[in-house]
Formats: sequence, structure tokens, C-alpha cells
Amino acid sequence: MRPSPWAGRSFRVKVQLHESYPFKGPETGDIVFVDVPFHPNVMPDGSLCCDGLDWKPVKGLKHIAQFVQEALSQPSKDHFINADAGKLLGEDLAAFETKARTGDKRA
Repeated sequence: MRPSPWAGRSFRVKVQLHESYPFKGPETGDIVFVDVPFHPNVMPDGSLCCDGLDWKPVKGLKHIAQFVQEALSQPSKDHFINADAGKLLGEDLAAFETKARTGDKRA
């Protein structure tokens, strides 16, 4: 397994919880990176795609933190919301990893 290009870096994240939390979990746009990584599942504004978040009321903030960590470590070239990152991941893995590692968010 290749090491993550984000390994060893720290990212600040804001999580918006709904009034009906914990019965309603975060959706896309509710988890936002303040320090935006170049990543296929993170929009350029920092919003994380939450489609893969398996939410149930018994799950809490720890589950959300684990979801964020897993999303960063397992970028998807097939299901992405950042077109530039998804395309580069699918076409040129080395260039993608360099861009992700350096934090360069430009297309």
C-alpha cells in the first residue's frame, strides 16, 4: 500500500451539526476543511463529500472524525466532487500525489 500524500499533515475541519443531531448526521457542505487539501472528495471550497457517511443516531463525533480520516486516506477516482483532483488521480498518479503532498490546489 502506498503512503498517503497527506500523511503527517494536519488539517483544521469545521463540522456543522443540525438542530436534530444526533438523529440527522452531517451532509455534504456540513463538514468543511479550513485548510483545504487537494483531494477528489473535497470541493475547492473545502466541503467534504458525505455520501459515504453511514450515519445512525447512535454514532457520534468520533464516527465523523473517523469518516474524515478514511476519506482522506482513500481518495476515489471514480466517485469525486473535485473534478480536477479526480481527473489527475485517474490520469497521472505521481502528479496527483505531488500536488496533494504540496497542498497546491490550483488546477
